[in-house]
Amino acid sequence: MIDLKGILLDSAIMLPPMFDVVIIKRRPTKWVWQVRDREGTILMHGWEPTRRAAKYKGDRALFLLLAAGAYGPPQGILGTE
Repeated sequence: MIDLKGILLDSAIMLPPMFDVVIIKRRPTKWVWQVRDREGTILMHGWEPTRRAAKYKGDRALFLLLAAGAYGPPQGILGTE
C-alpha cells in the first residue's frame, strides 16, 4: 500500500509517469539540461552554450522520450521477442 497525502492506494494501481526538464546554469557559457523522472533520477542530460538552446534540447529530449514510450521497448530488448 502507498500512502499519498492520506489516500491509501493499492500497489496494483500504477501512478502515471511524470517527467521534468531542469535547466541549470554552470558558467556564463554553459547551461546543463536534465530530464528527470518522478523520483529525481536523471534519465537524459547534456549541456549547451545558451539557456535557450539548453531549454530546446531538454524539451526535445523529453518529447523523444515520450514518443518512444508510446511503442514500448524495441523487439529483442529485455526478453520481449
